[in-house]
Amino acid sequence: MSVWSQIFGVITGLILSVPVWLGVQWLAGKTIDKWLDSKFSHRLEALKHAHNQEIERLRSNINAALDRTFKLNQHEFEVLPEVWSLLNDAYTSTSGLISSFESYPDLNKLDEKELRRFAKEEEYADREVELLLSAPDKLEFASRARLRRRLRVASAAHWEYRSAIRKKGIFIAVPVLERLQKIEELIRATVAAVGVRVNSPDLPRDFEDQGKFLHTAEKLRLEVEQSVRDKLWERQ
Repeated sequence: MSVWSQIFGVITGLILSVPVWLGVQWLAGKTIDKWLDSKFSHRLEALKHAHNQEIERLRSNINAALDRTFKLNQHEFEVLPEVWSLLNDAYTSTSGLISSFESYPDLNKLDEKELRRFAKEEEYADREVELLLSAPDKLEFASRARLRRRLRVASAAHWEYRSAIRKKGIFIAVPVLERLQKIEELIRATVAAVGVRVNSPDLPRDFEDQGKFLHTAEKLRLEVEQSVRDKLWERQ
């Protein structure tokens, strides 16, 4: 075979192999593109799924937090008026307990019929009526008897107020709850002090403590009133 024949054969082979090579390249490119598209699609779907799951988790957490906040606010909305009412009952009865102003007829000059009428108006028990009739100083007895009744009323009102704070204070915002607790402490101390004085008639009145209660408790009560008003009306 001549050299030219060999050269011609090589050139012919090259010419014929180019389309084949191009076809192979095209097919390879298509295969790679499909493989890349498939991998990308799977990865994209996985990312979308993870993203959707995260969105659902966040939405669930937000809804749960909003639900808890709503329920807590609802409980506070229901509790505050009740506690405020009990506070005023306890405060009013304790203020009346330490009031120095009292008005009585001159009991030492009244006859038995008039004394019994007075005892009925004061709602004395039968034993108290007999004690009044036999008391050397009927005015002093009446004063002590009225103080004991006021003490029972104030003690009962304080107990209801204190119980409400302990049971339902968890639903009240901390700043308001702290003021409510301070007032409760003042009422408790005042009621206890009057109780000691009732059981020990010779002890003098502690006007300094009484003044402290009237000033400090009233100041705190007004602060609580404003806080309760703000809490209730901010939801309108």
